[in-house]
Amino acid sequence: MNTNYETNVSFNFRLAHELSHLLYGDKDIQKIYTFSEFGHRYEELQAHRNAIRMLMSIEMPSSPLTFMSYYHVPAWLENDVIRTYNEFKVVE
Repeated sequence: MNTNYETNVSFNFRLAHELSHLLYGDKDIQKIYTFSEFGHRYEELQAHRNAIRMLMSIEMPSSPLTFMSYYHVPAWLENDVIRTYNEFKVVE
């Protein structure tokens, strides 16, 4: 993790994103990688979604917007945050 990388996305979200690549990613596709909060490629989108899922499984937020604000999740991921939040709320 490059702590000098300039982004508004929280370190915790970026860490969960990177862990997602290690845990769930295709090792042959992802030989070289740089974090991008705007990455829409399939592998990046999956890592974003898995990061959301990981963090919500650790501590359920009071609302999707609270989650997005706390972790500085990019606005374009709002639908994914809401979908995951609703899935977790059903389980509770």
